[in-house]
Amino acid sequence: MKQGRGPLYRLYIGRLRRSLTPETVPHHVAMMIDGNRRWARQLGFDSAAHGHRAGAAKMREFLRWCDDIGVKVVSLYLLSNDNLRKRDSQELSDLVEIIAELAE
Repeated sequence: MKQGRGPLYRLYIGRLRRSLTPETVPHHVAMMIDGNRRWARQLGFDSAAHGHRAGAAKMREFLRWCDDIGVKVVSLYLLSNDNLRKRDSQELSDLVEIIAELAE
């Protein structure tokens, strides 16, 4: 777990882990990374890449958590048709770079 998490988050994670048994751990889960542009804009960042990188960091945390509890298959949705149609070339370039870093 990342440092700096509040006590309520830690309680929530502990409770969630205790509620999972080998029989209730899902075999497959999926994560759709969304809302990172809005998050970056709300925090006053000049580039959506800040939000995309924060989403990538959260995805890494999610994958570690899945590994820790024994989820066997994880599907990740990182780039939508909307991204491809509506985002400028710089933002798409940033997204592809971040996705490539994640793949490593």
